[in-house]
Amino acid sequence: MNRNIILGAGTGRCGTMSFARVINNCKSTNITHEMGPILPYKKDYDVYKEYLDNLLRKEGKYIGDVSGYTRNYIEDFIRDVPNIKIIWITRDNEKTINSMKKKEDIDLFADDTSHPFSKTRPTWTHINNATEIFVEVENKRAEELMHKFPANFKIFDVEELNSKEGQDKIFDWYEIPKKDRVYTKNSRYNVGLNQ
Repeated sequence: MNRNIILGAGTGRCGTMSFARVINNCKSTNITHEMGPILPYKKDYDVYKEYLDNLLRKEGKYIGDVSGYTRNYIEDFIRDVPNIKIIWITRDNEKTINSMKKKEDIDLFADDTSHPFSKTRPTWTHINNATEIFVEVENKRAEELMHKFPANFKIFDVEELNSKEGQDKIFDWYEIPKKDRVYTKNSRYNVGLNQ
């Protein structure tokens, strides 16, 4: 079976859960949100290999995962799965930052590995405004990746999920045929934390 490999990535708190659900509503899709294992920010190729193996074991015509912690491995995915299609989900920086600060009950930039997601970001205990800098740096890096890998990597604003036209742009990028598309109304999940 010819399969399309799909990834969604982002800074976190940018709409990855909503994005995964919209894509997974389509026919013949098997898209998860934050499938394990969690990929650490500092590259660990044993963990990456396990994640990639889990991804490629999935069944379905359109398989994939959407998570923030794949962000540091984008070039590895493109190298290892040349036909992969990756969307970087972006959201207004201020809204993302505010959501991160509301959601996180610990400083995810501290050198503390007790929280599972603490290892998905750099250790920046010495930097004021680490959250703001992190979001800005990661979104800038996404723009660079889009220019470097235009056939594999594209940036979409999370607001695209709110209309049929926006969802069609995403489905077109992932090459999901019209007959398999299922449109989602009220696509925002986890919205209480996204304000």
